[in-house]
Amino acid sequence: MYDKKLAKKYSAPKNNFTNSELEVFQLPKGVRLEMVQLPEGWYMGKFEVTQAQWSQVNGSPNECYFTTDSLMRPVESIIYSDIRGNNAYLYPLAPGGWIGKLNSAFPGFDFDLPNEAQWEWACRAGNPLGYWGNGSPITIKDLCPNCPGRYKSGYCSATDRTAITPHEQVTADTDPRKGGTAICGSYEPNSWGLYDMHGNVWEYTNDWHTENVEALKPFRGATNADGSEMLIDGTGSKRHLRGGSYSYAANFCRSATRHTSELATKRNYVGFRLICRGGLK
Repeated sequence: MYDKKLAKKYSAPKNNFTNSELEVFQLPKGVRLEMVQLPEGWYMGKFEVTQAQWSQVNGSPNECYFTTDSLMRPVESIIYSDIRGNNAYLYPLAPGGWIGKLNSAFPGFDFDLPNEAQWEWACRAGNPLGYWGNGSPITIKDLCPNCPGRYKSGYCSATDRTAITPHEQVTADTDPRKGGTAICGSYEPNSWGLYDMHGNVWEYTNDWHTENVEALKPFRGATNADGSEMLIDGTGSKRHLRGGSYSYAANFCRSATRHTSELATKRNYVGFRLICRGGLK
């Protein structure tokens, strides 16, 4: 429902998406939400959702573990229902949770979490290999400094595990790329202009996890509202994560790597990124 009082606090791109490479949504107190247009025409967050963005949409800050420079530090220590509301299992998303509030602030726009296919396609940025969008290995130091703000230092591949070094988590550090999460945008983006698709925090997707393939049989051929295949085991216990994090090794940061998280568990290495499938109607 359109709320005039709420709308005065926010500013959306006029009329519709302009087909430019970047659209900026203005949140209260000068906080910006930047969405990058991808080749298929839909949009993905330029950065992982930050603590400042969370606070301005939600009306109060989340109790994150890493809070230094919160304007551009990714939000973490959140549960899935905080993101999508108590109706987190519904397609399309009904009002509720942080994303529901965002959709209410920008009527006509369709924000949500990406599914796994959308996330990986955007991460690869047209590259069929499993690493960077430009095709270079994820362990090249000049493009991916081997320090904790990106991923766990010294643990660079699934086969070479000889260079493990201790990882120290700190809540405050003058270098935003050391100790826990990194300031969003501290590293090079992929070739489509998306930052931190590799490392920093794991990112929630909308796809369910199941270890029982047989449980998917009743849902084969079923699709979600956006046309993606419905993956659900009926338990609603886990969703897939993508992208790796500061507390994991480099090999977990590959574009093809899949991980899971229980929906009710808060972790200081899990956050999320938005997609937007539509403009003003």
